[in-house]
Amino acid sequence: MTSPDVPRVDGDAPRSVDVDDDAAPSGRQPNYLIRRGIAVGGVVGAVAIGAVVVGSLIGGDDDATTGGGADADWNTIVLLDERSGIVIVADEVGEEQARFESGLTSPTDALVSATTLFATSADEATIVDLTDESAQTIELDVGDNGVIMPSGTALTMLTATQNAGRSVMAHGPSGEVLDTESFAPIAGARYDFATTIATPSGRDVLVTDSGNFQSVLFSFDRDEPSFFPGRALAVGDELVVTTQNVGSEASITVFDHDGASVTDARTPPIRAGMISGGSVIVVTVEGEVIELTASNGATSTLDTLAVGIVQTGHVSPAGDRLIVVGDAGSVILDGAGDVVATIPDLAPLDEGIDELAPRTSSCVAFVDEADAGLVIVSLTDGSIVAEAQAETPKLSTVDGCTVVATDGSGLSVISGDGVSQQVADGELTALSPDGTSAVTRSDGGRLQLTDLSRPPSERVTSESSPGSTSPPDAGDSSIIDLGPASRLVLFTQR
Repeated sequence: MTSPDVPRVDGDAPRSVDVDDDAAPSGRQPNYLIRRGIAVGGVVGAVAIGAVVVGSLIGGDDDATTGGGADADWNTIVLLDERSGIVIVADEVGEEQARFESGLTSPTDALVSATTLFATSADEATIVDLTDESAQTIELDVGDNGVIMPSGTALTMLTATQNAGRSVMAHGPSGEVLDTESFAPIAGARYDFATTIATPSGRDVLVTDSGNFQSVLFSFDRDEPSFFPGRALAVGDELVVTTQNVGSEASITVFDHDGASVTDARTPPIRAGMISGGSVIVVTVEGEVIELTASNGATSTLDTLAVGIVQTGHVSPAGDRLIVVGDAGSVILDGAGDVVATIPDLAPLDEGIDELAPRTSSCVAFVDEADAGLVIVSLTDGSIVAEAQAETPKLSTVDGCTVVATDGSGLSVISGDGVSQQVADGELTALSPDGTSAVTRSDGGRLQLTDLSRPPSERVTSESSPGSTSPPDAGDSSIIDLGPASRLVLFTQR
């Protein structure tokens, strides 16, 4: 999973934000916050790391930031051989624990949620239960679609056929599988699976069927789908919102999950939306923020965003933030439609867990493809957690508050603690959910695990590698060898 190449600016080096730039030594790089004029709503003082720690993910104590976020805890490395489809399960230091067949030949893409592995090849999809090592393989003309997560959750994974007429979904925590072909075959369906949205739990999935000019709600808790006119805009535990353009206006309709209309309204054309309590917060193409009251259809304009023409919007996995992306920057809105932060010129990082949309739970990393600038922003209050120069590929932790990027001499770790450099051989290819370990693909064709949580002198070493007789790189005792580079690498808690 890689985003377009971002050239590094010569002479620039990653750094963290320093609130008092006047005290900075000479030679430091320009402060991107000041240069771009990032406007932040709410508390913006010193970096509020305490509000955005990994403990706020699933399993944490802060109910306000749980929901559909991925678990930061991990104790297992999952390796999927790209030729044979063999699954190799290893512990934290790369020692092989199990090996079994996935049922898939020549896998090209994979994701893991909880203890469910979802992998695809060009003509098959496989869902693997990592607890009992069972696998369900489905013949499916996936082509190069691969596996994605719907916007709004990190707990459900899905893929679709090349002609978009069929989709297969898997709920990570439960391992349940939903195949639209057997669940509810729809003649002429053309699912826009890349713009699919879901509730934070991942149990309810709303997808646009452009072939029939409708939206379809699939649920792991219902025996049949529900159908709604218009394009999918937002979904909650009780409500569904769709929109249809009518001339220069948009018709917005709020439904219950059974398909009964609750209310509707007319607005300018809409690009993004979020259900918040008894209201729906929508954003027009021109950046107008409108609140629609679900009970009576009343609308009121709250604000106008300064990000140019709005392209898209995504709800955070907690369900309480809307990340709006325009052609001149991005905005974070809260559940009341208030601006938490405006980030001019930047768009969310779209690698790793955020391949097509932001799915990190506590922070969002924004990048500038023109000059490799990176700004990490807290979803809680809009404060700037860190900013730096960062080469690609770069991956964020599941909370979003740490980004690891490929560096000319290794890896850069960017967080609220600053920027640290780690020696590593090759290009970054995988990152553990909590950011403590990274996997690179070395020039010698090996996968190598680096412990980012310890100084180089204290890193763990391994004398063996899963499925290989080759020892780790003898020139670097900190390397844990994970075998040949022809393997997909994922992390999970098992």
